[in-house]
This record gives sequence, C-alpha cells and structure tokens, in this order.
Amino acid sequence: MLFEQDRKLTYSAIFIENLFRFGDVSISPTLRYENINYDLFEPLKRESLQRDPIDIDKTNQELLYGLGASYRLSDKAELYANLSESYRPQRFDDLANPNAELSDINRPEISRAENFEVGLRVSPTTGFNLDISLFQIDFSDKIEQLQLTVVDVQRVNTGDSKHQGLEFTAEYNVFHASGNDNELLLFANGSLLDAKITQSQSSSLVGNRPSFAPEYLIRTGFIYQHRALNVSLTATFVDDQFWQDSNLARGEGAAQINAIVPSYEVLDLSADYEINASWSIQAGINNLLNNNYYSKVRNDGIEPAAERSAYIGFRVNL
Repeated sequence: MLFEQDRKLTYSAIFIENLFRFGDVSISPTLRYENINYDLFEPLKRESLQRDPIDIDKTNQELLYGLGASYRLSDKAELYANLSESYRPQRFDDLANPNAELSDINRPEISRAENFEVGLRVSPTTGFNLDISLFQIDFSDKIEQLQLTVVDVQRVNTGDSKHQGLEFTAEYNVFHASGNDNELLLFANGSLLDAKITQSQSSSLVGNRPSFAPEYLIRTGFIYQHRALNVSLTATFVDDQFWQDSNLARGEGAAQINAIVPSYEVLDLSADYEINASWSIQAGINNLLNNNYYSKVRNDGIEPAAERSAYIGFRVNL
C-alpha cells in the first residue's frame, strides 16, 4: 500500500423560499445556507515524501441567494427571469494531495459563479409546450493547476470564465386529443453554448475555450405510455470539445492525446412495467447502437465510454 487516508464529509443545509404573487407578477426570493465539514487524516503516507502526515479538520459555511420572477402574458405564455449564486465545494484532493509535498500550501479556496437567465414558457397549441431561455454564467476564482515539479501540482484560484448561450425544451403529446390510454410524448432539449476564459494565471489561456464545454448538447426522443407500460428512447448529441484549457494536444507519437474530444452520438432505450401498486420491472439498453466514443480524458490517456450494455431489475414501493 502506497498511502492510506481516512476521509469523512459531513454536510447539512437549510433552504428558505417564499412566493409572492401580485396579479400576473410572481416574485420568489430564496436563501440557502450550507455547512460542510471535511475530516481528513493520513495514517500512512508515501515513504518518499518528507512532509508530515496530513491531518485536516475544516469547515466551510456558505450563504447563497437567489431571486426568481415571472410575468403571465396569457393563459398560455409566461416570461421569467432568474438570478442566483452558486459555488463549487472543495474536494479532498484540493485540501491535500496525498502524492505531493504541498500539503500545507495546496489549499485553494471555493470557486463561485453568478447565474443569470431570462426566458419564455409558451403553449402555442394544445399538447405542445416550449421553454426557451438565454443564460449567462460568470465563474470566478476557478481552480487552476501549477506544475511545480514532476510530481508536485499546486492548485490556485486564478481563473475566471464566462459561459453564455441558449437553452430550450420542447414537448409534444401526439395523442393529446385521443382520450384513450395511449400517450406518445415527443421531446427535445438542449443548449447552445459560447464559453471563453476571461482571466488566468497563464496569459496564454485567456480567450481559450474552457475544457469540456461543447458548443451544443442536444437530447431528443420519445416516451410512450400505455397503462402500466412506459417505454422511452433517447438520443444524445454532443459537439466536439477541448479536454484541457490550453486547447492543445499532449504527448507525442502513440502516446499523444489529441486536443479535441470528438463529437459523439449515443442512443439509450429503457422500459418500465408496473406489475401492481408495489412492484414494477425495469429494463434497458445503454448505447443501443454500440458506438465507439469517449467523453473523459485523464492525464494518462482517454477513458473509453462503455460499450452496449443491458440491464433488468425490479423496484418495490414499501
């Protein structure tokens, strides 16, 4: 065993929300308090390291705000807007990397984001629902890595980025007027994204596209329901994307990791049958067409996505 760590995370949260109505106008302020305690102890450290064993007991407390508003244009249309704050909790590796000497200084602070959204919900015809919105997310104090030595990587809060674009959801119930037990829901949802790094400890990154930020991500398919039977088919389309903020390849020759993760499509099929009020059976096939693709990249290479796989199981409601 190279090293051993005991990790314990204790999380608690309080959420407060109230809805105020003034005729066709609705306003909903929110507050969320989160408390996270990290308890990290290293009973066995790597023999090659000179530092003391890791022993950290740290608590983070966050108070987050949100404000939502809507205006009813008619019985079938509504304008809405949202403003909220979010953050990225620290990981245990952010607190102390078990493979590095930097346990005392490798402790970046929390990364934060401001989220803005304005949109329209509308039902232009019976059975058809559309939700379309424009959004902007401003990330600040993103965690970046400084490669100090071959094994020592220091994480620092020096990165800012801006993500903006369009999100949509569309649904149409084909049998909305049939009045029978059949329901066929056609759906599509997705996002179009423009993202760039606006600040970094490395000036060469400014203006680059952030890692894992595809320009489009779309899911579409259908859900068929007949009494106790529910069947869904979902197709996911993901644009190509960079896997690191430098937007560059890494390595040479056979060991080279290309700069871009290629676009991919994947099809999933699932079904659910309710036997009675307590029992139901579930089954499905992921990656139905058995496409070869990958969406994850590690420092040592790509991580291929799972091939076609099937599952079956039971669900019980007690």
